[in-house]
Amino acid sequence: AFFACLACSHSYSLDKATACLQMSCECVMAMPLLRWGPLVTLALRAATTIGLIVMAKFTMFDVYFDFETRDVVWECEENGGCFNAKAFLVFGIVMAVWIHNVITAGWEL
Repeated sequence: AFFACLACSHSYSLDKATACLQMSCECVMAMPLLRWGPLVTLALRAATTIGLIVMAKFTMFDVYFDFETRDVVWECEENGGCFNAKAFLVFGIVMAVWIHNVITAGWEL
């Protein structure tokens, strides 16, 4: 009963809020950028992630998980050693985070 009385006393405010929500939904649906923008942002982030994975695949090291010893194994070439490979991996991760943040910031402008 209390909530019914409260709803009746604020019915004008509730009607006004409902109208605002309805008009904002109509505005979003009328603008194609607002409809397609999140999908384009997601597609760009997926493409950059795939690109970085492909780039990491063709580097000078191979990382895999050995199930028998339960250890991460790094196989590196003789030229650069594992330090260069690990530094490149850290650089790639930092660049992936940076690229994703730039894409997201570009959409949120």
